[in-house]
Amino acid sequence: RIAQYANSIVHSVTGISWSVITCYSSAITAYMGQNWGAGRFDRVKRGFGAIALQGEIVLMAVVGLELISSPFLCRMFISSKAPVDETIALAIPLLAFVMVPYVLAIVMNLMQAMLRGLGYSTLPMVISLITVVGTRIVWSQVIFPLLTVDGNSIFRLYLCYIISYVITITSLGIYMMVKWRTIKENVSAASRLR
Repeated sequence: RIAQYANSIVHSVTGISWSVITCYSSAITAYMGQNWGAGRFDRVKRGFGAIALQGEIVLMAVVGLELISSPFLCRMFISSKAPVDETIALAIPLLAFVMVPYVLAIVMNLMQAMLRGLGYSTLPMVISLITVVGTRIVWSQVIFPLLTVDGNSIFRLYLCYIISYVITITSLGIYMMVKWRTIKENVSAASRLR
């Protein structure tokens, strides 16, 4: 029961840092679309790196502030039915376990957003759906039960987030390497039309 209360707190608090990921993903989609339309392939590559770096820095600052202020934030979101000290004692390390890998989540989301901005949305969506949802289903239904010899651990369950980020980044990276030549040719063709 305490794990449920702590999980609820974690999902409430992490919404703050997840909004940073969402904002940068929206920004990179617009940036890529504008530069693709302008035929500026040089900006596409350079812009992704700059936006990703800036996003990582801002995200790490927000996550750091959230972790520093986690006792206060946990008290804001705790249920009136929850045992306060025990729930917060579980929620604080759980917050760190969930939010520190957001440095991977932002890369994953920025890769998806970049591809959307360049006009490639269907296959990256399918790749992300299969790798994120598929990994988490397989983890929670097959692997996690095998790892719970000494009782269920929410930390072992939450490993699926990190694993799904890595698998999705790898899959999208492979897709981008395969598509990169086509993307470059399309941007160059668009610039010649102007």
